[in-house]
Amino acid sequence: MNSEPTPEPTTPAPVPPAPSAPEGAVRIPPSAGPALDRVAATTPASASPGPAPTVRRVPIPRPAIDRGVRVTRLIILTCLGIWVWVNSGDSKPELIPQLRPYGVRIADEIWSGAYWALWPAAFVHVDFWHVVLNMMATWTLGSTMERTVGPWKFLLFCLASAPITTGIQLAASGSTGIGFSGVVFAIFGFLWAGVARYPEFRRVIHRANLVMLLGWLGVCFIVTWLDLLPIANAAHVAGLLWGLATGLAFTARQPVPRAVGAVGGLAMAAAVVVSLFWAPWLEIWLGYKAEQAARGHDYEAALQYVDTVLERDPESKWAGRYRKRLLWLQRRDSEVETL
Repeated sequence: MNSEPTPEPTTPAPVPPAPSAPEGAVRIPPSAGPALDRVAATTPASASPGPAPTVRRVPIPRPAIDRGVRVTRLIILTCLGIWVWVNSGDSKPELIPQLRPYGVRIADEIWSGAYWALWPAAFVHVDFWHVVLNMMATWTLGSTMERTVGPWKFLLFCLASAPITTGIQLAASGSTGIGFSGVVFAIFGFLWAGVARYPEFRRVIHRANLVMLLGWLGVCFIVTWLDLLPIANAAHVAGLLWGLATGLAFTARQPVPRAVGAVGGLAMAAAVVVSLFWAPWLEIWLGYKAEQAARGHDYEAALQYVDTVLERDPESKWAGRYRKRLLWLQRRDSEVETL
């Protein structure tokens, strides 16, 4: 009887260990398998992964760039440098003719053609308190305007304001005066007129500063009236009006204020130009014209200018002496012609 061999018992193959999940991964328990299968069965085919969608690049707004205050710093350094230069001599200049090396000219020279001298007069200071006050105001007001409108526009504005303020002062007093305060008031006027357009100006155009600057303008008039200190008040007022006019012309939103500002600014510029050639309200200009006529041997015209001075001020000593000299010169020339 044949018998079948008894099979040897088999050992089940070892099950490889499950790969360890990476750190931070979420373990899904085995009991969640049927639920996941049901979700997969009900997922539409359109939800299957496909080509990556097109991504439109949206530009990220760049932060506002600080334009800096290079022009303001340059103005301050220039004025301080000239102040050091002016005071580096043996004695402090007291009269306008003593400031000739620094570009300042007397009225006669400007009326004779040195029109460029209207610019350097605005940058020259003699007294320490004068330059310090002006540069402090320039830093406060000028830096705000330069950061808002940009350095080039600010530079052009200052270069245009300088001859307006010194020219009006020349037309009012027969001297350009010295100092940057006229331009400071022009900057102040522009900021004041443009505060509705540029909210950044409100940082310096507020009630306290308005009271301080307008109050300072009034104090300067009182000091001059009391003969305590000669102050170029005409330059201050001209700067304020020029700043207001140009501020309205370039920042006003309505056409009427823009037109008013443009007309006012052009009128001031025209007044400066006209006064460089015709200023009969100034005694010093009448004397200048009398001298010019006398040099050309036109003694009749010279006497007319001098007589105009004497009509306004019969006690004018220089006009009385000069009239006698003109009569002597006229008589001498007539005797020479007779011979």
